[in-house]
Amino acid sequence: MKLKNILLLFLAAALIVIAACKDKGTEPPVIKNPRDYNWTMDTLSLPGSAQTMMRSVWGSSPNDVFAVGHNDQGHGKIWHFDGNKWTEVRPSVNGAIDLFSIYGFSQNNIWAVGERIYDDPIKNVITDSSLIIHYDGTKWSEVEINRGGPLIDIKGSSPNDIWASGVDKTVYHYDGVNWTKDTVITQLFSKSFPFNSVASINGITYLIGLSMSKNYFEEDYFLSYKNNSWTVIDSLEVSSQPKWGSAFLWVSPQNILYSCGDGGIFKWNGNSWINVYPLSNIISKIMGTSEQSIFAVQSGHVFHYNGSDMYEFKQVANDNVIYIGLWVFQSDVFIVGYTLGGFPNNTIVLHGR
Repeated sequence: MKLKNILLLFLAAALIVIAACKDKGTEPPVIKNPRDYNWTMDTLSLPGSAQTMMRSVWGSSPNDVFAVGHNDQGHGKIWHFDGNKWTEVRPSVNGAIDLFSIYGFSQNNIWAVGERIYDDPIKNVITDSSLIIHYDGTKWSEVEINRGGPLIDIKGSSPNDIWASGVDKTVYHYDGVNWTKDTVITQLFSKSFPFNSVASINGITYLIGLSMSKNYFEEDYFLSYKNNSWTVIDSLEVSSQPKWGSAFLWVSPQNILYSCGDGGIFKWNGNSWINVYPLSNIISKIMGTSEQSIFAVQSGHVFHYNGSDMYEFKQVANDNVIYIGLWVFQSDVFIVGYTLGGFPNNTIVLHGR
């Protein structure tokens, strides 16, 4: 009887431990509806700076976030958030630079692109060229490349398949070892124009860009790269009704290609673009955790698309700010922008969670 009582006590104790574990959160956490997020705001600036203007943001976690952009003092182009505060980071890069986009794969494998700025005293002009820098978990350093125009966007489907695009028909590809400047795409166009955004999906790389048409209207281009060959899928004068967004490309976690820009949000079905949600004015960036949860930024406004309707976060609307950078986690979202009018121009960072 004593042994039986002891076994019963052990069983009861085990059941209590199991129940306690369940009460202490071993169950999967409840994901908060993004439309119920609470928002905080940080301001990034440096003493004496007239312009601190971050343009892009990326993070490995909500406690490890980088933002990149411009500062008129020659530093303050990179900031880091550790979960508590933002700190200026100075890369091991000499000379004047600006950064336009950042993308990474882990805490010790992050890339940023932009421009290196030169003052040519002979021609009395300021020139710029491609810039690619890399973070290895310890420091930021510049990558030696065959330079082209300033780079606007960088994305990758894997650490061994990364693309960067920019001004003057400039496109680079990274295969895990080397960055190679594309020379074929320059033969497709006789005029100089920027490729605004790049994205890869299912072994195909897509580009969007614009040029001046023969009627002196801006003309959008949508291109794909497959089997070592570029193809112009479609082109469209901006004066016409938009058929896709020429501002930004995004690949959802479900491997669906989206674009945004003038006309709202568009989805690529493999053959044509579908305008899933029309909006006036230009959507500058989109990103989300699923096709039923996509954030969008438009000038001084922030939206959330749930697959059927669009919701605006009125509490963070600000017509004196341009929101331009966006990075989304499962339970957090970071948005960067900068103030307009007067000086100083400071960076605003919104954190929703």
